[in-house]
Amino acid sequence: MMKTNFANFDKGPNFVEIFDFLGAGIFNADGECWFMQRKMAISRFISKRFQSFYVEKNHEVVREGLLPVLQNAVSRGLTLDFQEVFKRLSFDSTCASVLGTNPGFLSVTFMENGFSTALDTATRLTFLRHSLPSFLWKTMRLLGFGWEKKYSQA
Repeated sequence: MMKTNFANFDKGPNFVEIFDFLGAGIFNADGECWFMQRKMAISRFISKRFQSFYVEKNHEVVREGLLPVLQNAVSRGLTLDFQEVFKRLSFDSTCASVLGTNPGFLSVTFMENGFSTALDTATRLTFLRHSLPSFLWKTMRLLGFGWEKKYSQA
């Protein structure tokens, strides 16, 4: 339904404005632009070469990230926050699969990662944009204060 009748489900200008940190990519696109981006993305995802690369990179992230974290927690008797563990696993997996490099955000040190932190901040603040009256966040954005300032920095 979404593929053949996509024109019936356009996101509209409000969506694009609220989710501006996503840029002009597939997540904010409508109409023919969305169709072309979807077509290009699908051609990548269905290729055997990409699928093999994806599996290889995800095995690498599990082997070099998840297993050492779990082994460290068991050997030291630590309690893990699995939401944090899987957030880091997802971030590393996505970067490794899409960018070809594993940033190592999931490690026994649980180091900070500026990009991931900025993405989390932008995601949380985008939810506020979506749930509050637009005049409020637009005024904050215009004047550069409050959580819109944090959004801009992120």
